[in-house]
Amino acid sequence: MTARGTGLKSGFARLADRMAQAMPVAGPEGIVIGPSHVVRWRHAHRHGILPGLFTTTHFVGEGGLPVWHRGSLDAVLQRHRPGLPIFFILPDFRFGNSIRAQAAVSCGRFYAGHSLIRHELITPGNDALMYRHHVENLMTWRAMFGTDLRLFDWTSLATAVVHLEEQRYLEQGQYANPHYLQWRDVDCARTGAVPHQMQNLQPQLPRLRRLFTDRSLHPSPLGFLLLHHIAAGNSFANGLKRAEDDVSDWIATLADLVEGAIGKAAPVRVTGTSVWMDWVGRVLSQDHLDRLAAAGLRLEPGGKPGAGDVIVTDEIGVTSGLKRASAVIRWGAFARTVTADRHKANRHLAVEGLEPQAEIERFQRGEGDWLSRMFALRREEALVDAGGDLAPTYMGFGTALLAIALEMRLLASAAA
Repeated sequence: MTARGTGLKSGFARLADRMAQAMPVAGPEGIVIGPSHVVRWRHAHRHGILPGLFTTTHFVGEGGLPVWHRGSLDAVLQRHRPGLPIFFILPDFRFGNSIRAQAAVSCGRFYAGHSLIRHELITPGNDALMYRHHVENLMTWRAMFGTDLRLFDWTSLATAVVHLEEQRYLEQGQYANPHYLQWRDVDCARTGAVPHQMQNLQPQLPRLRRLFTDRSLHPSPLGFLLLHHIAAGNSFANGLKRAEDDVSDWIATLADLVEGAIGKAAPVRVTGTSVWMDWVGRVLSQDHLDRLAAAGLRLEPGGKPGAGDVIVTDEIGVTSGLKRASAVIRWGAFARTVTADRHKANRHLAVEGLEPQAEIERFQRGEGDWLSRMFALRREEALVDAGGDLAPTYMGFGTALLAIALEMRLLASAAA
């Protein structure tokens, strides 16, 4: 069992190193600022699976904060000195729209105490004012920090992708959200941001949809690579192409590890309904799925479970409908346990009776259990993303898949 544990650890290290090679530092020191995307980048960096943009990276950000948040500006001012680069991942212009409940809003002024989006305040008039407030404050940022500041409007692009998937804001087959067009045609250049808006988004949709993992637009591994390349000075087009090549190389590394771990147990179908499988369906291309299938694990998100399949589930207990599975992968139980331990506000997510130490001891006694193997790695925080949605990090995906391959090898050996 020690050899199998070491194999998972060495696989983890190889996968993390492969990603680090694709994200060389852009300089000795700098600042990355933005919404919850920066929080997730900081989380991944803290736990050793994503490098910082700089050798010393100051992460400034919190979910839901607008570009005109006074605390964010103050945090940057405390760290900045002339020549120190700042990379700003722009949030939704509607963030902080609760400010519209005030008697007056002075565009270009910084405020505290407002975050996220109040949906009852989304109106054409309020949106127009919030957009203007957003842009005028970006002009203030530009005036204060000059060429040290690099802006990238992640949110307008990702939001456009969501709208197109839902067939919204279409006029004669073209995307026509007025704020997107205003940014593309006028304000992107006016604020000195890195341009990305395409005249026709629809043909690029299969590529662009893989940039983020959920409706909150959190970056996928492709998205983080794109952000890194853009921050380092690449254009959007070049950064996207490099990011796609990097992800394909990472998948190839994962596939090689899976093929070596699964042995003669291949091929195995992996399906089910879970946050983990949703991540797979959103992030991986067909080429990626084909490469992993050739290695021995055929991933089919949302597929109807069949006899002998590996079932990934968020259900806490194993239901009778899963009894014909060759293995049940309890991603939900694992992710809930990890998330519940982070903060007292998350304690309600804890799984009763599931003690990580007991699972590890079971693993060390020689029982071949996927959940025990995941806990025995002792890198839980690196595998579950920040936030409470139980989503995997890219390493949560890769490590879980490698653990499945090891589980299948164990089961095949026991049956022989």
